[in-house]
Amino acid sequence: MEAPLKAILAIPLILLASSVSADILRKADGRPDLSGTYGIATLTPLERPEAYGDNLLLAPEGAEKLVSETQAFIAEDAKVGDIMRGARLLEADAAAGGGQSSD
Repeated sequence: MEAPLKAILAIPLILLASSVSADILRKADGRPDLSGTYGIATLTPLERPEAYGDNLLLAPEGAEKLVSETQAFIAEDAKVGDIMRGARLLEADAAAGGGQSSD
C-alpha cells in the first residue's frame, strides 16, 4: 500500500520539475544560459558594524533611524544614477551627431 502512495505523490513532483526546467534558457551543450546583466548592489554589509556592539536587537527608535538613513542613501544614490544616466545619454546623442543643426 505504501509504494503506490509514493508513486502517486511523486507524479506531481516530476511534472512540476519538468515544467520548471522547460522555462530555463539553455546553451547548445545543455547547460543553463546564465548570460546577462546582474545587479550586485546590496545594502547588506559583509561584517557587522561596530556601532551595534553586542546588541542583537534594535530598539524601535534605532530601527526608525536606520530606515530613514537607508532611504536617504537610496534616494541620493538614485539622484547620482540619474545624473550619470543623463550624462551618458548626452554623450551618446553628441556622438550620434544629435542636437546639431544642418543649416
